[in-house]
Amino acid sequence: MARQYPEIKFVAVHPGVVNTGLFDDFRKRRPYVGAVVSALSSLFLTGVEQGAIAQLWASTAPTHDVRSGGFYNPSLKEYRHALLENEKLAQELEEWTEAEFRGKGF
Repeated sequence: MARQYPEIKFVAVHPGVVNTGLFDDFRKRRPYVGAVVSALSSLFLTGVEQGAIAQLWASTAPTHDVRSGGFYNPSLKEYRHALLENEKLAQELEEWTEAEFRGKGF
């Protein structure tokens, strides 16, 4: 879509592994397992505020710092992978996205 609509900036951002509270109910229902999950969460998950930084950066950074069609990781570096350069997958994603928009009345 970045190629089709160059006047619009399309950016994908991975927020990292964020402690969103998704497992809070699980922790309450399984207190012993929940204690282990809580301990591990504190070691590996970032807070919501930290998880939002990449999205905030992508939406407010100077235009020359963010490439349309780019995929950025939590360290704000562009992530490159062969799948991201696959034209067939890009076309399938574009078709799916447009169908979803049409289905919602856009």
